[in-house]
Amino acid sequence: MIGGAEEWEVEEIVKERNVGRGKQYLVKWKCWPHSKNTWEPSRHLTHAKKVLRDWQRKQSNPDTCIHLLPTLEAGHWDYLIHRYKPKDERLPYPQRQLFDPYENVFTPIGLVDEDIDPREGVMS
Repeated sequence: MIGGAEEWEVEEIVKERNVGRGKQYLVKWKCWPHSKNTWEPSRHLTHAKKVLRDWQRKQSNPDTCIHLLPTLEAGHWDYLIHRYKPKDERLPYPQRQLFDPYENVFTPIGLVDEDIDPREGVMS
């Protein structure tokens, strides 16, 4: 009890969201399962200032950066694989096709003898 009112201890802040002009935090309560997490405004976290500061610091300095890459068309995969392979493993570009452009781009089909049109990524 704090100040005559029953309070629970904050274990960690899990998420954050904007509501109106303020923020709410998804709170994981100590000794309670995640299914009992609740969204709380910062004014309800007056006794958890350290946990709130740690969350804000963590959000301003993320451990990892995620960059989403654009999707490549199937014809570009064989060029990229050729471009970034070690030099001793390279074959001349038009003689190698690693993926069928009409199939799933992750389905390998091996080497082919036919020439490949690099502008279209299909066999000529």
